[in-house]
Amino acid sequence: MTDRVRAWRWSFRTRLTVALAAIFAVAGAVLVLVQYLILDAVFSSTAVYTTMVTDTGVGAVSTSPGAEVDASRQAVEAAGAVTVDTVATDVLGEMMLWSLVLIAAFALLASVVSRVVVRRAMRRIHQVADTARQITDQDLTRRLDLPGPQDEIKDLGDTIDSMLARLESAFEAQSRFVAHASHELRTPLTATRLALEVPLEQHRVPDEARPIIERALRTTRRSERLVESLLTLARAPGTLSERAEPVALDEIVLAVVDEAGPAARRRGLSLGADAAPAETRGSPELLQQLVENLVDNAIAHNHDGGEVVVALSRARGEVLLTVASTGPTIAADRLERLREPFERGPRVVGEEVPRKRRPGLGLGLSLVDSIAAAHHGRVELEARPAGGLVVRVRLPGA
Repeated sequence: MTDRVRAWRWSFRTRLTVALAAIFAVAGAVLVLVQYLILDAVFSSTAVYTTMVTDTGVGAVSTSPGAEVDASRQAVEAAGAVTVDTVATDVLGEMMLWSLVLIAAFALLASVVSRVVVRRAMRRIHQVADTARQITDQDLTRRLDLPGPQDEIKDLGDTIDSMLARLESAFEAQSRFVAHASHELRTPLTATRLALEVPLEQHRVPDEARPIIERALRTTRRSERLVESLLTLARAPGTLSERAEPVALDEIVLAVVDEAGPAARRRGLSLGADAAPAETRGSPELLQQLVENLVDNAIAHNHDGGEVVVALSRARGEVLLTVASTGPTIAADRLERLREPFERGPRVVGEEVPRKRRPGLGLGLSLVDSIAAAHHGRVELEARPAGGLVVRVRLPGA
């Protein structure tokens, strides 16, 4: 009910126009009332004066000579008193009627004029809003730089320009930090990759060790791509759309589930996947990280002998990834907090979790949320009544 009332709420321009027209109408009504009282007082005093004259004439009829002349004068003056009362009633009635008509007409005219004046006054505010909407985190160098007199709107524009300058400085500091972190992260990964590639290319690796070295090399290369994608995500999530490419999400899901199979079997978990062919656009490395985090969380925050079901489908132009798992019961007030960084999911009550299987730093769902948002998707969380969690990730179809 509240949302419906809010949807029908008038705009500021309409409210200001109605307020100005109402002020004019009230002022006109007060003016008419004052005029009515003044005229009523004037006509009342005139009638009283006429009555006094008539009474004086009546007293002179019986004492003065020329009674016929005085009687005629008395009749004329009495008729004058009645005429004054009639004229007063007619004048006041007509004045009230025409005043109300004029007030209504001028109130309508005032609303039209007020709307024009308000529209001209709001034009600069619209300019502020339009320019502010065009400023993104990719172009913080733009400023409103409003022209015109130094009024309240100009002061608002200058305040927004000052805020944009502070934001630009903060973003530049963040970019410098990310650049330094990128260098520090790439250097050891590059050294590790070279240390693995050179022996392989020179055939100095024993045959029994070659599969292990090749797997380590693939993992290192993927880590380099993942670090690059994460740094891109940290610098500017919007730049992912410029590098987006078609991604077969079903292949990623099947590969991640197959890789997580041994860990699930060690815990006695039932891990299954139902992945229909589905394609989206984005970063393959980040999307693989998204699926890995969901599956790893489902395994880590589960009880021995539980189950994890991964499903992928397409509906109404979007890709739906669902990871449903058993586990401890999650309170409703804690459900949304799982999106926050360093927020760990609950353990099963009474179960001792070995150190090697204890939950990590609590960045899984937080990173999933960020990756989904960077791909113009969203994450939905649902606590299962019997215990466990259902995570749905909705991504736009390719």
